[in-house]
Amino acid sequence: ENYLRTWLADRKLQNLYNATGTVSNFEVKMEYTKQNVNCTLDYIFVNTNSIADSIITIDDNALLTQYNKDKETYATPEIRVVEYALWKMPAAIKLDTLNNAIYSDSLLQDALLFVDEADLTSFAEAITITERDSAKTVEVHEDFSNNSGLPFPWGTVRNAVRFAFDNAIGTVSDPINVDNGIVVLNITSAVDEGYRAFEDVKSGIKRSLMRDEKKSFSKSYLTENSVGNVDWKSLANSDEYIEFVGADTKTLDGTFTTIGKSGELTGTLLAMNAGDISPVLTTFNTACIVKMISKDEFDEGAYDEAFTDLKTQLNNTKSSRGYSNWLRAAKENIEIIDNRASFY
Repeated sequence: ENYLRTWLADRKLQNLYNATGTVSNFEVKMEYTKQNVNCTLDYIFVNTNSIADSIITIDDNALLTQYNKDKETYATPEIRVVEYALWKMPAAIKLDTLNNAIYSDSLLQDALLFVDEADLTSFAEAITITERDSAKTVEVHEDFSNNSGLPFPWGTVRNAVRFAFDNAIGTVSDPINVDNGIVVLNITSAVDEGYRAFEDVKSGIKRSLMRDEKKSFSKSYLTENSVGNVDWKSLANSDEYIEFVGADTKTLDGTFTTIGKSGELTGTLLAMNAGDISPVLTTFNTACIVKMISKDEFDEGAYDEAFTDLKTQLNNTKSSRGYSNWLRAAKENIEIIDNRASFY
């Protein structure tokens, strides 16, 4: 009953929001146009990948400004540095129902003897006396991301995380069962929450800014060098960065040779007529100017035939996303405080 109460409530909420998804006749017509109307273009473009990094200057002040602007994305959680000894369960025995329990008891006894020795001497001394391999170290955090810093073969072991954060430095744990065996932990140090150092993320920030600056350079360069030039082919032949493609035919929402596609490009093509020339547009890795050579006439008869099925398809797609779209918007507008780490 408790399960059904939760399940039915969730299902009712999903159905209510999904039922609000409707598609207008105008949206259907636009989608049909994008998918079925062909056009032929000439275009010139600058590919951002052809621009050398040396042309773009990004000084450390700009990088530091961007770092401070995005600093919260570089936040680091509070960490416990933990060393561990592992008694590994062989995969074959783990799958052997008869021998699994016997082998597990054997591992547990070895781990308990190790803990007793660590309590009498030290964790490091116990490693030496029991002739085990050197202890390995992990950095454990309370977040639920990346298995909280624990090795993935262990599986989800929240009691190991809680041990690391609920005990003093130098504390040795009791044996803890993990997916691939038994571990004993020793807390060696703590690192307060903070931010990744600027020098550690500097190269990543520079790569991101470099992409933006190359896009800006491409737009400016194409704008300045295309003014007054009507012979695009000759312009491309004489220019280091500008390229030309002629008579490329695709649907309005198609992926064009070299320049690809973008919402900005598709929207512009919808509004253009034969003979029109666009302003500078952008796709994923180009800045481009397109000229509409020809464009198919809209076929009302074919559209009328396709209308019912296309509207049903679009309605189904939109309805299936109503709840998820609402939930995503709701999460963006509320403050979420995750207290799971304090309980598990």
